[in-house]
Amino acid sequence: MNMHRTVDMPTFTTESDATGSVANVPTPTNNQPKVDKGRAAQMVFRIPDPSELMLKGQILRGKFIDAFTKIEAAVEEYLAKLDLKPNANAAFSQKLKLLGSAREQFCHPSKLDDRIQKIRDISEKRNDMVHAALTTMMQYEDGQYIQYWLAFQNVGQAGKQQLLITEGEMSKLIRDAKQLAAQFNVQKLKKEVSPAATETTSG
Repeated sequence: MNMHRTVDMPTFTTESDATGSVANVPTPTNNQPKVDKGRAAQMVFRIPDPSELMLKGQILRGKFIDAFTKIEAAVEEYLAKLDLKPNANAAFSQKLKLLGSAREQFCHPSKLDDRIQKIRDISEKRNDMVHAALTTMMQYEDGQYIQYWLAFQNVGQAGKQQLLITEGEMSKLIRDAKQLAAQFNVQKLKKEVSPAATETTSG
């Protein structure tokens, strides 16, 4: 049976995990989207079923990891094209660094730089999601449900701040990962085009 305890403060969250257990915890002050309290006060919220949120969160996490895998495949493909050989146990971040070291072999090295940086940004979130048990956190204020987050505590980095992400932010991450994979796959190498085409290609 789920148990709740009263928190002597106007704002708190409930946290649920895959077992269905629920606990009230203070609302996090960092890494949290701002709430439009005026808008929230005008809306009547249905309190979500924690099990429904967990299922939705697992589906979104799976879609994001699948999309990120396509980025990894694209990076591996370019390493092979350039005959770059990372160490057998090289981390993905090291492979990105190795690919970046060959930037001058790309028709548009500045675009490669930009894409690699974007991949690094979302790769950190991917690592947190892969190395965490999914939980959900719901925020209440004065007894009124406000919003919820998917929460990921990276077990490999115990001191790292918990990743809190909304459903909308997860959907955007999936779109961004798919877009990056598509952009990476069309990048042109100088050796693949004629000197004249190098000046006009947009890859």
